[in-house]
Parts: sequence; structure tokens; C-alpha cells
Amino acid sequence: MPAPRVERTFTSRGRAFLATGITAIVCGVLVVERDLVRAGVFVTLIPLLSAIYVARRRHLVTARRHVSPPSVAVGQSASVLLELHSAERDSGRLLAEDRIPYSLGERPHLDLTPLIEGETRTLTYPITAQQRGKFELGPLRLRVSDPLGMVESMDELPGTTFFIATPRVISLPGLDLWGGRFGAGGETARVFASGDVSDASIREYRRGDDLRRVHWPTTARVGDLMVRREELPAQSSATIVWDNRAECFQGPTAARDFEAAVSAVASITVALVNQRFHVQLATAEGHTEVAASALGQDVWPILARLAEIAPNSDPRWTPPVHVMPESLVFAIVGPTAPTHPGWATYTDTERVRRLAIAVGSEPDPHWLSTRGWHTATWEPQGSWSSGLRTAWQKVAQ
Repeated sequence: MPAPRVERTFTSRGRAFLATGITAIVCGVLVVERDLVRAGVFVTLIPLLSAIYVARRRHLVTARRHVSPPSVAVGQSASVLLELHSAERDSGRLLAEDRIPYSLGERPHLDLTPLIEGETRTLTYPITAQQRGKFELGPLRLRVSDPLGMVESMDELPGTTFFIATPRVISLPGLDLWGGRFGAGGETARVFASGDVSDASIREYRRGDDLRRVHWPTTARVGDLMVRREELPAQSSATIVWDNRAECFQGPTAARDFEAAVSAVASITVALVNQRFHVQLATAEGHTEVAASALGQDVWPILARLAEIAPNSDPRWTPPVHVMPESLVFAIVGPTAPTHPGWATYTDTERVRRLAIAVGSEPDPHWLSTRGWHTATWEPQGSWSSGLRTAWQKVAQ
């Protein structure tokens, strides 16, 4: 473990004593007044001896930090648990300050009574995510002074913890986004429709399978033990294309429009996953997919990426957009039409359903409407929740 960084300085009181003592010594020498010199020496020695006392006194304190939960959405709060452990007999009175970004609230100042040897003390303080991002909590700073308050020692204990504030997610209602095309099952539905359902739902026996699921007719036919597979629900595919290039967000409200677009992408991702879509996000930097599991899909990879995403300065869209046939493509664009809408060329196909929401002040989605996209607009003014829900419902009509 790296050693703590230590800074020692004289306090205002200590500097005043030093100045007074030195002045008394100089004046005593000039006027040949030995008593004044002795007083000056005495006054000067007090802060110097205090400095020696603080320098020789070690404060063997270690700190560990836990954040619960380790990630929240913007506007929500979390709790930070600090564990302080002392490895010496008496740590002395401590003043602690945990260094956190000001976007998470005021830095906590903690007044601690002395810690005895081997004692572990826990302290908690709240943080509130006021903006999205990945933040570093710590290091912890311990401020210690001598009993007379002449010298102050600032120990910076090593060790930090990261905290992620994800974008604000607005709850969106479940809607029929297919508009009657392809059906709601996507690729999986076609697999079951194109062959024998029993064949598609039977697999080889694996150790630990329930013998009650053995499919004896197929076992007799193939000669190997076969079991019925648990029926899987049909799942559709969706690609969210977010044009996060800086040229799409310009003007005095560019920062606000960009943050609204981040929130829209996060909200639509969650809404699609809740409707059993397999979702991938395409931005100017590349693709991110949600992680599928037996219990559903985890939107964390996309939300974690959106927590740190920034406007892309490259005016050209370079990464390809991989779109599944007969799937859904949902585009989020800024108020300004891009000069090079490269991603649109990958989605210009009649085998996908294309929806788009233009976000920002006076957005103009006309360039998408002319290419066959079903569009809606959202100007993030007033209540973001009602505005995005209105656009969401309109684009699904």
C-alpha cells in the first residue's frame, strides 16, 4: 500500500507566534534588552516544538470506502460508508474530509474523537447525482493539529472508489412499435413458423436434466436420449442509432439538447428491453449491446456507456451500423441535420421499420421523413417526462 501524502504547515496562530518571537528577539538585540530576547526565544520555541511534536506523531489510520448502491440515475441519492481503522494506540483527535466532486454535493467534514489501537469506526454520508458521469471518490484527507493549535498536518490517505451516475430514465408506456409489420416475434418467431415446433424445442440430454422431460419418440428415432427444451418466448431485435456528433447539437441550447438526447436514448433502451427486444446501440464511436441472460436482459452496458459519452468531434460517421433484417431501427437525432448522415445509408432498406425522434430546440426531422422514416419531435422544455412520452406515442402511431 502506498504511503499517505503528508503536508505540514503552521496555522495562523503558529505564524503569529513565530513573527512575534522573532520580532522580540531582533528588538531585544537592538536595544540590548536580555529579558526581551529571552521572551522572544520562548515565544518562538512554542510553534517550533509543536512542529516537532506533530512530525514525530504518526497517525496509522487506514480508510476503506463502500458506496451503496454503486450506481444511480441522475437525481437519485446513494450512501457512502467510510471504515477507518487505527493501527496505533491513540490516533488523537482527527478532522476528516472526503474529497468528492462538487456535482455530488458538498464535501463532508467529519470531526472524529480519538481512535484506540485496533478500533474500526464506520461513518456514513449521502451523495446525490446532479449530473451523469463516472466520478472518483477520495482520497480521504485527515487534518491533525497539536494541542496548542500551532501546527497543522494534512494526511492524504491512498485509496479511491468510483461511482457512476447514469442518465435519467423516463418511464415510457408499452406500445406496438411494429405497426403491423413482421409480427411481434421477429427472428425467433420465424424459426418456429418455418419448421416443426417439436423439432425446434428438443435437444440432447445433459447431465442434471429432469428425466420427466425426456421426449421418447425422438429418443427412439435418433438413438440418443433427447429432452424437451423449455419454451422460449419470441424476441425481436432493435437497433438504436444515436447521432452524437457535435455538429448535430449547435447553438446556445446545445448542452441541454445533448443531455436530453442522452436521456431519450437511455429511456428508449429500457422501454425496448421491457418489451422483450434485443437491443444494440450504435453511436459515432461504435456498437454496444445489452447482455442477455436466462432472466432477461441487462441494460447496464448501455447505461454505463451513456454515463460518460460526450459529443463526437468527428464530422463524419465512420463505423458501420449492423441492422438485422425485419427488425426495428430507432434513431435519435439532434436539432441540426448532419452534413454526412452516414448511418442512414446502412438503414435505407424496406426490410426494417424505421422510427426517429428529433431532440432539441426547433428540431427539423424533414430530412428523415423524405427517406421513409416515421418521425416525431421533442423540444426539452418544461417537463421532460411528458414531452418525451408524447413523442414516443406519436412516433409509434
